[in-house]
Amino acid sequence: MTNSVIPAQSTSTPPAQTPSTPLRRRLSALALAGAGVGIVAGHALSIDSGQGTAAYLADFTAHHLRGTMGGLSIALGAFLLVPGLVSLLRLVTGRGARLATIAAALWGTGAIALGAGDVMQTLVMSALVPTHPDTARAVIEVAQQGILGLPFLFAPAFVLGGTLFAIALLRARTVPTWLGVLTLFGPLLVPASSAGGLLTAAVPLLPLGAALVLLSLRAEAPSHTDCVGATEPRTIHYDAPPA
Repeated sequence: MTNSVIPAQSTSTPPAQTPSTPLRRRLSALALAGAGVGIVAGHALSIDSGQGTAAYLADFTAHHLRGTMGGLSIALGAFLLVPGLVSLLRLVTGRGARLATIAAALWGTGAIALGAGDVMQTLVMSALVPTHPDTARAVIEVAQQGILGLPFLFAPAFVLGGTLFAIALLRARTVPTWLGVLTLFGPLLVPASSAGGLLTAAVPLLPLGAALVLLSLRAEAPSHTDCVGATEPRTIHYDAPPA
């Protein structure tokens, strides 16, 4: 009677990725890049609503199409940030993961609120300014004093969430330090930007837009946990029957 050794495949099932995993990762990363481009480009095109009412109405009337496209681009970029955060969270594992989760919730909440505010303001002004300037003026005055300006009160959540996420990135050390610092300065410069204009709004937001695009490239790349290699065969020992 002899002992024989034969290899057998392991019956354990590794956490293999499904065919939809790479596509989901790429779509989320693409949304993150779109957020960076939309926010910066939208502010470059939009009309600064922070100026006086008469000046704002005059500028919107003179650049109606540009102002409308700019405001909607800002809103689209803000909304795209939310699905983009899914891929962004992949960059923070282990140390800093809990802080990144809290930061993403704040960042996403602020983005949704600001996007909703931009959509509302842009569509209302686009419809009223060309033919009903007096009504548009009244709406602006109400928005400055009443509940119509409520979505923009969530701007601190956007800034705080982005800042905390950058801190989590720096703690996790999963991206180069310079990219973590760029991500940190991006949200901090948001209060320094105006509501519209190339120099007054888009330029201060360039660090934020660049950081989101660069982070999307890293978030799209597959990590070692996405790839399932061949498993080692399991060796089974048994007694062979007598000849």
